[in-house]
Amino acid sequence: VPDDNPDADARNLQPEFPMGWFAVCYSRELAVGEVKPARYFATDLAIWRGEDGVARVLNAHCPHYGADMAKGGRVHGNWLECPFHAWRWDEAGKLKEIPYSRKLPPKAKRGDCLPKWPTREINGMVLVWYHPDKIEPLWEPIRFDQIGRDDWTPLQSVEWKTANAMENLSDNAVDVSHFKYVHGTNNVPDYEFEFNGLMRRITAKLEFETSKGTARGEIESITYGPGQGWVRYSGLTETLLITGTAPIERDLTHTRFAFTQPKSEVDGPRAGL
Repeated sequence: VPDDNPDADARNLQPEFPMGWFAVCYSRELAVGEVKPARYFATDLAIWRGEDGVARVLNAHCPHYGADMAKGGRVHGNWLECPFHAWRWDEAGKLKEIPYSRKLPPKAKRGDCLPKWPTREINGMVLVWYHPDKIEPLWEPIRFDQIGRDDWTPLQSVEWKTANAMENLSDNAVDVSHFKYVHGTNNVPDYEFEFNGLMRRITAKLEFETSKGTARGEIESITYGPGQGWVRYSGLTETLLITGTAPIERDLTHTRFAFTQPKSEVDGPRAGL
């Protein structure tokens, strides 16, 4: 973010974060027994994978003395161990063990000190549920069946951190006018648009000029809640783009793009497209 960038209030950005499921890392970035730091929703987080292979997330700072458990902490079985006094916490924010004491503080034992972050691992990403009132998930994230299949390629990913609120960035999914001026289509494409519960879908029919003449294709864009989405390209080439977007601060958003294709596309006459 540039040093002279106006603050979020001056830019009239949204005052709160939207509720939903949001990506905090790729599955491949988190090994069994590893703990790593992250920051989302203006909160420092600790992400770890227990010996059972399950990914978990908690606020990073230990309620005992405030130590950062994501930096110096370690995984103890399936619990997160604080680096300062080795207090051990589960993913529900409950204190499970103090190595040097048989008694646990009642408040910490009940889970009243650390808010829990419901976590799901799906589509090659670790997702957390965010709600400003800390209520339980109102829906489950959507699964894309192509991810991990033998006849589709492994995910190829890119990512950006953008100095804007994620609600502003999400307008791109329904902005068909920019296809002509940014992506070079012949015209502003015809499109279909619908809402279905949590899902928002837009389908645009495109024409591009290529060295071999006019190419026609279709782009189907779906968002499922504010943090999950996909874009499927067909016609010119068959490609699926999985998106995972999460707010870091009110004026900073993390966007992950992960691409996969049928292996027949990679090895066929349209390889490289």
